[in-house]
Amino acid sequence: MEVQYRKDMTSVFVLEENQPDLSWFLKQFLNQKEEVLYFVNDEKLRAVVSIGDLFKCLDGRKKEILNTDFTCVHEKDDEKMLAFFGTHPTIHELPLIDDDERFIGIVKSGKCNSDRTWDSFRMYAKSLYYDEKAFYIKTAEKFMKHFKGIVFLANLPDDDLAVSCLKSSDEQENFNKRSQIDALTHLRNMTGQEEKIYWGDTVYESGISRRFAEEFSKIEVTEKNGIKYFDSNISSHYITFENGKRKLPNQNSNAKRKIYLAGPCTIFGAYVTDNQTIEYYLQQIINDNGYEWQVVNLGALGPGYEFQYLLTECIHDEDIVLIAFQSRNWTASFMEQYQNVHYIGNFSDIFVNIHNPLSCILDTFRHTNYKISELIAERIYASVQPYLGHESCIKKRDDFKGPIQNYFIAWDIYVYYKDFALNYDLGNLGGTVGAIVMNCNPFTKGHRYLAEYAAARTDTLIIFVVEEDASVFSFADRIEMVRKGTQDIGNIKVVPSGKYSISKSTFSQYFEKDKTISQINSMEYDVRIFCEVIAECMNISCRFVGEEPTDLVTRKYNQTMKELLPLYGIKLDEIPRLKMDEGYISASKVRELIATGGGYIPNMLPETTMQYLKEIGYNCDPGGKQA
Repeated sequence: MEVQYRKDMTSVFVLEENQPDLSWFLKQFLNQKEEVLYFVNDEKLRAVVSIGDLFKCLDGRKKEILNTDFTCVHEKDDEKMLAFFGTHPTIHELPLIDDDERFIGIVKSGKCNSDRTWDSFRMYAKSLYYDEKAFYIKTAEKFMKHFKGIVFLANLPDDDLAVSCLKSSDEQENFNKRSQIDALTHLRNMTGQEEKIYWGDTVYESGISRRFAEEFSKIEVTEKNGIKYFDSNISSHYITFENGKRKLPNQNSNAKRKIYLAGPCTIFGAYVTDNQTIEYYLQQIINDNGYEWQVVNLGALGPGYEFQYLLTECIHDEDIVLIAFQSRNWTASFMEQYQNVHYIGNFSDIFVNIHNPLSCILDTFRHTNYKISELIAERIYASVQPYLGHESCIKKRDDFKGPIQNYFIAWDIYVYYKDFALNYDLGNLGGTVGAIVMNCNPFTKGHRYLAEYAAARTDTLIIFVVEEDASVFSFADRIEMVRKGTQDIGNIKVVPSGKYSISKSTFSQYFEKDKTISQINSMEYDVRIFCEVIAECMNISCRFVGEEPTDLVTRKYNQTMKELLPLYGIKLDEIPRLKMDEGYISASKVRELIATGGGYIPNMLPETTMQYLKEIGYNCDPGGKQA
């Protein structure tokens, strides 16, 4: 056991009359690895808050986050410390008090949560605070509004449920140890005997685990409009792809009706070969029973992409869809709203009758081998079989309605901007909130004019400075120029744009405007993210832009915003670009003048930008050249 005294702790706070809100506590636990927060008054410990207290408040099991019923020990009371840690194995620290009951520090058991455990804690806290359930239900509504066929829902094996299938405390301790090591490391370190059991007689060959891990680590993913496609690899032996998705060696490609399986790693078949996936076994059972159906693997590597293909593929109402979620509690909500939705259960109980369940898994009960794939396929078949014999009216696959949409916004993008709003205190803004997305390469009088105009018409104006470092001036310089150039306007907040707003992943052509562009690509995905995520997270109701008389790419972007923003109730305010006698003020013209030493630079740049550019080595005087 180790003692840490109060003077060395970062988790001690003064108890005040008005306690912080839940967002404050969330920030504390997200940004550091403190297991408990301690609140003192008059040198005495008055309350503690653990991450478990945060969970209970976020999911409604607890109203008051401060916990005033806690255990303390005296510094030399080793017997009580040992007894407490022995009966509370998940608690790793205890508060220490002196003879006058003053709080002096904590004693640590010597154990601590692993990085993976902390990651799971943070993910769970975010899912509760950011209301992941509401996000998924909203996404599901898009699909269910259009798809009238049969939908099956299932829950993938959950560690907390499946671990109860382990027969002894030694097995449970073994699982706790293996859960701290990632799946590929398990594969690379398998013994020959472990390989034989994990892979089975059909595919086993000496060294298969190591070769599979190497192949798996080389999987490449191409992303377009938020949809992830797996790139085909002609050298693959165990994992092959076709049209961006996992391939089934036994697929009935002539069948007109399809069964789509969507979900994360277990559905994808993350750690099994092509002929050991759930889809493979399900297709085999269907083939053996004489049904003309084609099974399609819509699995993804990781949660959050269950609906990416369902929203963007052409799916007929006579097809069947199964969606498997990773430890979610949304199935009841779906069942209540839609009559064509059926729940087939939680797959955790599949391990009940498995001899030595740990031989069938890697680091989690969701990363499983062929035995579990086959058992899950059998359960799915039992549920879908009553619907397989119905006569189909589908004559050809391309003779029906198209996809619901051409883009997908995953939960992790939503989390990214929820984190963003939390860190920059933008999540609870009241009144009218406006936004400008600026590159400012560099910050000109035109940018200043737009900022003044927008700030006068909003209670809070958020200026997002393009974070992608693909401009003449670095992001660090550009955002500093904007801050200095708007610091006298009290209702402006200057922040980075983040990874998904005018970035190479959402709007790559923005950074190619100096080239000759023969065809302008769609900017819809970038605008959709702004409307569906950024504006929602930060309560933005208006976006401001300057009109674009010369740049075709930016003009097309403005036109896309004009078409899409009103669909979300967001106003687009486009104002005329600022002019001077020599023409429109533009950052590209300023860059040209700086490079050639031309005149008129002071007419185009505010004094704050002039001064900053001089500080970083640029000569902006008329007739001068870059230093």
